[in-house]
Amino acid sequence: MGIARQEALAGYLFIAPAFLVFVVFVAGPMLAAFGFSLYKWDVFRAATFLGLDNYNRLFNDKRFFITFWNTIVYTLLEVPLNLLVALAVAMLINRRLHPALRYFLRTTYFFPVIISFVAVSILWRYLLISDPTFGLINFYFAKLGISPVPWTTSSRWVLRSIVLVNIWKTFGFNLVIFLAGLQNIPRHFYEAAEIDGANFGQKFWHITIPLLTPTIFFALVIEMLHAVQLFDTAYVLTQGGPGDASRPIVMYMYETGFQVFKMGYASAVAVMLFVVVMLLTLLQMRASRAWVYYMGE
Repeated sequence: MGIARQEALAGYLFIAPAFLVFVVFVAGPMLAAFGFSLYKWDVFRAATFLGLDNYNRLFNDKRFFITFWNTIVYTLLEVPLNLLVALAVAMLINRRLHPALRYFLRTTYFFPVIISFVAVSILWRYLLISDPTFGLINFYFAKLGISPVPWTTSSRWVLRSIVLVNIWKTFGFNLVIFLAGLQNIPRHFYEAAEIDGANFGQKFWHITIPLLTPTIFFALVIEMLHAVQLFDTAYVLTQGGPGDASRPIVMYMYETGFQVFKMGYASAVAVMLFVVVMLLTLLQMRASRAWVYYMGE
């Protein structure tokens, strides 16, 4: 066996475990979901082939569009706010602080990321109780003369409450990413700008943001993927209520498949979600050519 074939064989052996995991836990379930979406199947009886009937039903399902819209609204609120908060805090921590203080702040803000969504949601469920007697946040609002906010009982506020909880829970992840991006920007760009008399705003818009765009793009894609898969927080904090006001598409898919056992229809919902996520990701990749700047280009 030649050297080239030996190297190729070694390469295939190295990627084999990851490829096997991908086939078993990603590609296989994706193909199975598409297959199930063509059938009527309640788990307990034999499946009945329906063709595309589940998809035709999907486009006439009012609850599907409500939950889909909830997911869109949540994503449009959570993603930009999460990134803005993370970037603002990263800018503050990246200042010339003592290394120990910087490490403490970075660890403190990152700590909620490692806590489970269920634990965080249970904690915030008590903090956001509308009654000032039991809800800690509304208790202090009452002390300040502010009317109690119906965080989880009003269709106007409930999605905002979930956004608040998830930003608190996850912005530390983006904070660490932005810190790494900020620390990789060469210092001499700022020194040259200072010599030319540039102020903080000019340095921020003309140096920091352009050189941080690859990091922003990465964080944007990852955060959007997390946002459209919203489930844990909404399920524990509001159970999708009031009504369907905070029910995301993933919760609707779960309830359809595992509570009423319409596995074929739930699979059709999953396939549509996959198509939407894929299209959004491809759109972001395409749009990134116009605004993402890489040093050296």
